Amino acid sequence: MSINGKKWNPVWDKNSSANYELNPAFKPSNADSFKLTKRTGRGAITIMEEPTPGNDETLVIRVDDGGIGGADWYEFTVSW
Repeated sequence: MSINGKKWNPVWDKNSSANYELNPAFKPSNADSFKLTKRTGRGAITIMEEPTPGNDETLVIRVDDGGIGGADWYEFTVSW
């Protein structure tokens, strides 16, 4: 798994992975400007939470492979 070309090995807690922290962190001026575009993968990808002071400016993305068995490769872009 990689993010921005950097290898990432997430630690899983049931259905959620550990946080990934961008460095430098992004600070969008308008949360409504987030756009999520799925490029590959068979299931749905959605923004579950947008960054707010209440969630420590965390963007939460759900990659849902549904009930389909086996692994799949997902690629998506987040822009703001």
